[in-house]
Amino acid sequence: EKTCNRLYIKGTIMKPKIIDNFLDKEHWNTIQECITSNAFTWTFVDTLNYAQTNDDAYFAHIFYLPTKHHLSPYYDVIKPIMNKIPHDGILRIKANMYMREKTVREHASHIDYDASHLGAIYSINTCNGYTRIGDTKVDSVANRIVFFDPSQKHASTTCTDQRRRLNINLNLIRLNRSFTSYY
Repeated sequence: EKTCNRLYIKGTIMKPKIIDNFLDKEHWNTIQECITSNAFTWTFVDTLNYAQTNDDAYFAHIFYLPTKHHLSPYYDVIKPIMNKIPHDGILRIKANMYMREKTVREHASHIDYDASHLGAIYSINTCNGYTRIGDTKVDSVANRIVFFDPSQKHASTTCTDQRRRLNINLNLIRLNRSFTSYY
């Protein structure tokens, strides 16, 4: 059985693990109010991902990117999420904002990093957008988190029923511990 920083069970890739109501209401409200406030800073990203071939774009906020020595002034707001996920290091944490469109469009499948690692997508709002992880479609539901291995193909979408689709994408390092022993 492979466990060292991998989401494997007896040689097969673990299916996404969905947890609803991940945070208590107080912490979820704090995060949602911060990220949806007019004071929260977003950066326009003109390339959705390396696999996308059209003009799709989105907005992002980098909470933590150690390779660039970047720590957001808003990092403390997401600590309740970080405190609930056992991890040994951080590859990247960012918020994503996909604007409403006339139809829900699934973006190109991509991987975040080549090496197997612990990933999670935490939904800030409920909308008709989703994340596709392999053959699994995970609906965007506020305060829902999905754990998976982002070295496997996955895709984001737009939404049509809200002004925007908001989530937090976490890429974490776990050493010598099986993910399944915690969730």
